[in-house]
Amino acid sequence: MGSCARMEKVSSAEGGAGADGVMSSAEMVALMNNSALLMKSSTGGSLSVTGAGRDADGTIDRSPPPTPPVQAILKELKRSIDKYGIDMTSEFRTQGATQYGTITKSRFNSIITITFGNEKGFLWTWIDADGKIHDDKIRMLADHYGTGATDLHLGGKKQVAWMDVCEDLGETDGGYMPAEMAPALKLSKVPLSAQALQLDASDGVIDGVVGEFTDGASRGAFQGDHDGW
Repeated sequence: MGSCARMEKVSSAEGGAGADGVMSSAEMVALMNNSALLMKSSTGGSLSVTGAGRDADGTIDRSPPPTPPVQAILKELKRSIDKYGIDMTSEFRTQGATQYGTITKSRFNSIITITFGNEKGFLWTWIDADGKIHDDKIRMLADHYGTGATDLHLGGKKQVAWMDVCEDLGETDGGYMPAEMAPALKLSKVPLSAQALQLDASDGVIDGVVGEFTDGASRGAFQGDHDGW
């Protein structure tokens, strides 16, 4: 068989099974640690192009880390999620999302705009005086997490990585300010009455003490905060 070229063995580090043709546990570990090879497999190197990487649990993100504008949108969504107890994984899975972490862009846009509608303080689309439609926020979200084939008609991608959206939402803090920056509360031993609570809030600062209106219009009209009446 001198005329036939000898088939070169592919090492386990390159994705092969080693010299004996059977991949041992050590060779499997070497393959799993070959990040360059794993980044190329089944994706054509698209992960390195998008900037996506591996998470702590070993899964590969389809999308790059959220940019500051995307983080601002995620923060708004997270506040509503915390306030209304919304399960976004359930929202996506019950409305057509695949188990592989993708969903069509049109369905993604529909889920987001309906789940976070006007009744929750969101305005995703509006028309200006010239009749131009503005949908910058939902388009930014869909484009950032876009994956799959290119959408030739609408731009971006035809699919959205909904699992990446949920993961980034889970890592987003919906708080309004750091705890160390929150004003100290002046608590009394006796709970404030309903009238006292209203008087406390009427000066523009809920601090347990009745003061003056922030604009000074009250002019000392409040006679104090009397617990119990």
